[in-house]
Amino acid sequence: SNSSDVIEGSTPVLPKEEPKSKKGLIIGIVAGVIALVIILLGVFFYMSQFKSADKRITNVVNKAFSELKFNNDKVEKASGNMSIDGKVSVGSTSYSTSLDTKYGVDMLEKLINFDITLNNLNVGMELLDEPLHVNTYITDSKVYALFSNFYDKYIHTNVEGIDEIFNVVEQNDIDYKVVIDGIKEAMTAGLKNADKKQSLKGMNNVIKIELTESNQKKITEAAKKSVLNNDKFLTELTKLTGKDIKTLKSELENEDVTENIKDANGYIELVTNFFGSE
Repeated sequence: SNSSDVIEGSTPVLPKEEPKSKKGLIIGIVAGVIALVIILLGVFFYMSQFKSADKRITNVVNKAFSELKFNNDKVEKASGNMSIDGKVSVGSTSYSTSLDTKYGVDMLEKLINFDITLNNLNVGMELLDEPLHVNTYITDSKVYALFSNFYDKYIHTNVEGIDEIFNVVEQNDIDYKVVIDGIKEAMTAGLKNADKKQSLKGMNNVIKIELTESNQKKITEAAKKSVLNNDKFLTELTKLTGKDIKTLKSELENEDVTENIKDANGYIELVTNFFGSE
């Protein structure tokens, strides 16, 4: 018989079925995952880079003021640490300094103490071979200073009228926490109102505010508005100035804070980590 005949009693041999190719499905899944990741990264970048600019400004200003530690609701007693690292360029010359400070203030005991470490001081050339340590305190109408790099004893001088720093607290019962919070709120409002650019530098987010005439006006006007709407702050300010709230508001409203503003080459940079928490 020919090959096409089926032999009786035998099982026909069928050709093997080739498995269906999953290549297209795998490519589709991978492409979808990549697209999703790109979308999520884009959303995250937008949220971290631009959307939270105001929150970042608030965090930076709060951090700057958080070094003031209050023992109670007033600044009769305060202590803390402060670090300053600054640089200013004038033409081709740069001036820079960095220092760390511990401080303690007791207004009722009439005592102010600073312990300062000046890490560097550059005025076109570095002036310090090693960190300079200075301890200074004010008490009994005298200012005392100890330069421990050079001497083992304090030097002091009388400062006429220094006790007035302490007397103002006793006489007027000023709530300095309200004063400081008012300044903080005004600063935050001003910076938020400015035109700004953001960029990522490594894992840091940088908000840059150019000190143009326009930005200076926006900052000062927003800060002034914040103060005018802060009655608690103005109430404490009356104790400092001896003027009533109505007079203070009138003077602030009539004050032309932008009268002599010109474009400046300077700028402010506010730096936070990627998530804006530090």
